[in-house]
Amino acid sequence: MIICLPADGNSENSSVSSSFGRCPYYAFYDTEKDSFEIVPNPAMNAMSGAGIQAAQFIVNKGADVVLTVNMGPNSGEVLLGAGIKIITGVTGSLRDAVERFKKGEFSGVDSGKVKFSEPKHEHRQETSSYNANPDLKSEIKNLHDAVNVLAERTEKLLKRIEKLEE
Repeated sequence: MIICLPADGNSENSSVSSSFGRCPYYAFYDTEKDSFEIVPNPAMNAMSGAGIQAAQFIVNKGADVVLTVNMGPNSGEVLLGAGIKIITGVTGSLRDAVERFKKGEFSGVDSGKVKFSEPKHEHRQETSSYNANPDLKSEIKNLHDAVNVLAERTEKLLKRIEKLEE
């Protein structure tokens, strides 16, 4: 099982970040190997859609569960649409959060019980020296991937509505 956590630093003693889409790192803990892989968040400096891009990155990395302080509804929809479980309200160090999860200290959460934070829609002030994104092709690919996940989720929801209306 792969557990993903947004991280403020690049060690297992770093704190779980209170920012989901724009955290500096993501920690991926492999329960079979009992090891962390901590990687920079490729969406941290995205002009827009950071949460969706970050969620798609997590999907692509094969996460099964996300442990986080909170997240916005758009990120949550991408993750839930990909079948990833989300547990919010998680604080402390990365290692501590994983150990608490392994001990079963977090109650099971389904898609109907996840509490998402309200989108902040904060935009940083642009300056002439700001470098939008050094890897524009990667950002565009991540956005396309996120759109595809959301399209699949939308299709499933529409089919469910049709079934219920029958």
